[in-house]
Amino acid sequence: MTEAGGITDEEAGGYAGAIIVEWPGPPKHGVGAIAGRAVTIYDAFSGDEPHGSHVTTVSSADIVIHAEAEGLVTADLTMFADEAGHPVFDGKPHFRDGEVITATFTFLVADMRTQAARLDGKGGKVAYVAYGEVTGGKNYQGLPMPAWDELPATIQDAWVAAAQAVIDQHA
Repeated sequence: MTEAGGITDEEAGGYAGAIIVEWPGPPKHGVGAIAGRAVTIYDAFSGDEPHGSHVTTVSSADIVIHAEAEGLVTADLTMFADEAGHPVFDGKPHFRDGEVITATFTFLVADMRTQAARLDGKGGKVAYVAYGEVTGGKNYQGLPMPAWDELPATIQDAWVAAAQAVIDQHA
């Protein structure tokens, strides 16, 4: 028996499986709409967290989430199907009479989460400056901190990695 998001594969019987829905992070400034193409779907039972195998839908517009107050959260995914009418998870289309076979399948939703923000290298400098503000511009030895641009590349990379690790762990 496999478990994902508290749902066992036995409980997923009657459904096409269980998925994880990953939304893009919030916009940097203000409120913005989420583009459907930015939503990623993962098979919750196949693979180690945080990401299982990516589920390929026919298009990003073919994902419908249902969250009934007295029921389970489910999602209808229109995706490739095989000749027997089963979902195809590898993204390779099957054909019947020269046409791609698609179908809509209902999945249990095991988890819905936001993609971790990517700092694009800027977070290291932000963290370094914040450290300096707290310590009065002194390093751990009590010596003056060099300016960010004067740090060796490996030290800058270490600050960037540390800042990104915090985002990844707490997103």
